[in-house]
Amino acid sequence: MIEINSNTIDKLINITINNKSKKEIHMIFKKLNIHINNLENESKTNYLRIMLLEINKTDSMNYFIEEIINFILIKGSKDEIDELEKILNFDGYKIIYNKDNKAKIIEKNEIYSNGDELLERLLKYKYDDEFLKNVISDNLLLDIINIRMIEVRKSILNDLPLACIILSGSILEGLLLYIANRYPAKFNKANAAPKNNGVVKKFSDWSLSEFINASYELDILDLDVKIYCHNLRDFRNYIHPNKQLESKFIPNIDTAKISYQVLIASINQISKYITQTKNDTIS
Repeated sequence: MIEINSNTIDKLINITINNKSKKEIHMIFKKLNIHINNLENESKTNYLRIMLLEINKTDSMNYFIEEIINFILIKGSKDEIDELEKILNFDGYKIIYNKDNKAKIIEKNEIYSNGDELLERLLKYKYDDEFLKNVISDNLLLDIINIRMIEVRKSILNDLPLACIILSGSILEGLLLYIANRYPAKFNKANAAPKNNGVVKKFSDWSLSEFINASYELDILDLDVKIYCHNLRDFRNYIHPNKQLESKFIPNIDTAKISYQVLIASINQISKYITQTKNDTIS
């Protein structure tokens, strides 16, 4: 059950009417067994507003938003998904995806309900240069990533949390792009692969969120690391001062250390996947 504010309802209305006819919107509410008399002559916008206010604070709102998100995913309109993620985030909710790339709306608190256990599992990963060498076979790129890894560690030692977070997110995105290019057929066939008019986008046009979701779907990253990767992605967006101003986010060194640990865990899991893939090929 979720409750969204009036501003979020307004934006949800705009996104919905851009993607659904009044008849299609009516069918969603019919599935939910929600009906209000005497709305036949209302405009699509007014009809939708009345119905959304009716289902606000109920499980039906979850269903409605998830239906719209899943439709947009098929359509391949990333900007609208990003906008929905942003407005829901301000209301305290987050979009997560299963391995079939179906959306689910949850409260942020649900993610952290077992946060201590999640964090404990995340912290077990240790950094090893050999893991990174196993991931990257291009020596020039490996040198670049190694230099950045050194800078990340220096930023922690010198109490520069924002620098650590932004660099960690940058390295993560670079690694996932590299892995996608290493296994293009698998990534292109993933349900999470973003499409434009039914055609999978070039990897250079994928967002970090899409790389994370595809990597989870392909069993490259496990659920724990996927969740924290998305948090790192959110933090990394504060490279834009205006976004940081909007959220009033002030990173501290503990957040930075967790971001670095997310990166280490990702490197470990990617390396494990590559090793397993090699072994499967040999056998």
